[in-house]
Amino acid sequence: MKARYYGEITYLDHCLGRILDAIEARPNSEDVLICFFSDHGDLLGDHHGWQKQNFFEAACRFPLLISWPATLPAGTVRTELISLADLFGIATQAGGTCELREGMDVLKMLRGGCRPRDYLVGIVEIPGSQDFKVMVLTDEWKYIFMANGAREQLFDRRRDPNELSNCIRSSPEIRDDLYALAVKSCRTPGAMDALNGDILRAFPFRKRPLRRIYQFDRSQGVLGFPDKPEDALKGFDRGTLKRVK
Repeated sequence: MKARYYGEITYLDHCLGRILDAIEARPNSEDVLICFFSDHGDLLGDHHGWQKQNFFEAACRFPLLISWPATLPAGTVRTELISLADLFGIATQAGGTCELREGMDVLKMLRGGCRPRDYLVGIVEIPGSQDFKVMVLTDEWKYIFMANGAREQLFDRRRDPNELSNCIRSSPEIRDDLYALAVKSCRTPGAMDALNGDILRAFPFRKRPLRRIYQFDRSQGVLGFPDKPEDALKGFDRGTLKRVK
């Protein structure tokens, strides 16, 4: 899994390099806005888990890279809370007329024209379902509520960046404040089913059954495992692993 993950990153780096080379060959490359992002990360054994669908840092946090030489200084690292909902505002602001919808004006914030977020809310899975989870994130704290068993996690992001110590019992006031924000965030169309009156809906704990996940390259006609492992290379050049026509 890790070898595949890093292999995919290497391939993406190569593809992005081709795009950047084409941009830099333009006479007005400094006027081109580049925004690089991802929709999620992946657990690669972190917390004994794999893939996504959770709010541990490895799965929900990723870098947002913005390059616009004519407007923004290079080599600057910022720590404000940014969401994928902000991408629409970035694109429309760069186009001349900013429309925020559910995001914030990131470019204006970078110029010091508006305040950053005080907190950020994330939701995964269907509100009202057993697998529903909600996160409230601040500069210092991360609170997570899981409908499956009404389990809660509270992490001190500065003192415990690896999220190894649950502070639910040791910091009850902070838990209550962030829980209230989680409830407030669900009082919107599409998320109301996550609530049971004034509290977050919960279900008796159900252990998720363990099952093996297979991912095959259907674009290459690979739909399953062959009876003999060596047969997987039939029809491919062993040097390049490209299909032989």
